[in-house]
Amino acid sequence: MVRALDSRELDRLPYYRCTLAVFASLCKMSMRDFPPGPQADQKFIKHKRLILELISHMVSSAGPAFRGTEKFVHALRSYLCVALVKNCVSSVPKIFSLSFAIYLCLISHFQEHLKAEAAVFLETTFALF
Repeated sequence: MVRALDSRELDRLPYYRCTLAVFASLCKMSMRDFPPGPQADQKFIKHKRLILELISHMVSSAGPAFRGTEKFVHALRSYLCVALVKNCVSSVPKIFSLSFAIYLCLISHFQEHLKAEAAVFLETTFALF
């Protein structure tokens, strides 16, 4: 029988720490502003889309080992919520739709941990429209 690991045991696993570091890095990279110039725009949009798709996959496939840990929830609050607010006001439709899809995934998987952030996100995002 396989037993669940507690947060101290998880913290000692190298893949757990690496996963959190990759997640935080992706969130930070998704917050970069568009560079000037038409050629850079297309490349940058593809880059940002890939980052958001990776974040989406990480959030949607996070198992109970990650969903229940305070460090992952802290990373969601500290990095992802800020990145989503920034990306959901993008003028690029695909960036907006990916960001909003991640937000919906957060609501369905992490609602009990992110109630306050969900309300702030909606107020901030839709106040701009």
